[in-house]
Amino acid sequence: MSKHTLLLASKIGDVIGKFSFVFPKAPDRLKIVCIPTAANVYEDKPWLEEEKQPFRNMGFNLSDFDIENKSAWEVEGKLTDADVVYITGGNTYYLLEKMKACGFEKAIRKCLDEGAIYVGSSAGAIVAGPSIDFIRDMDDPTKARLDDFAGLNLIDFKILPHIDHPKYGPKAQAIAAEIKSAERVLGLRDNQAVLISGGYIEIY
Repeated sequence: MSKHTLLLASKIGDVIGKFSFVFPKAPDRLKIVCIPTAANVYEDKPWLEEEKQPFRNMGFNLSDFDIENKSAWEVEGKLTDADVVYITGGNTYYLLEKMKACGFEKAIRKCLDEGAIYVGSSAGAIVAGPSIDFIRDMDDPTKARLDDFAGLNLIDFKILPHIDHPKYGPKAQAIAAEIKSAERVLGLRDNQAVLISGGYIEIY
């Protein structure tokens, strides 16, 4: 179980309004770094702004930071003093490739150790777990060059988003049926999120 605080969802924009109690200060006093890198593979991505707009409606000032082609030094510097690190949806394989290229895991662990909150939506939620290899039927692994599918290991179970989505739901349910019983996986509907904090897990 993670000692850190994480908020993971299928569609974080749809549920973030329920979680004002999670944040230690008023939204306009928080340093929130938004990492939209997973969406880089798409030319048409109106859903990305739709996902972020509810944060702005609550008063959050999002600071976008694309980790593609960034150095480990740049990433660590950007995350320093962050109160919230928010990782959007998109292609999970591409996101993980870029994370590994810039040493993101080390930087995010340091950031969370200092009290920051990790917020992940879809791909951003999946990479928080021990691996992403189980998601290939819902995503496109050809968008990245990966030979190591280990995730950030911030939690010790896998997040399976969109289990009730019109397009992705049937694929998610098929994945859930195929996953070995020895593996821990948590399926989330699009109107759900899981909060991991202080060794406890609660689904909203």
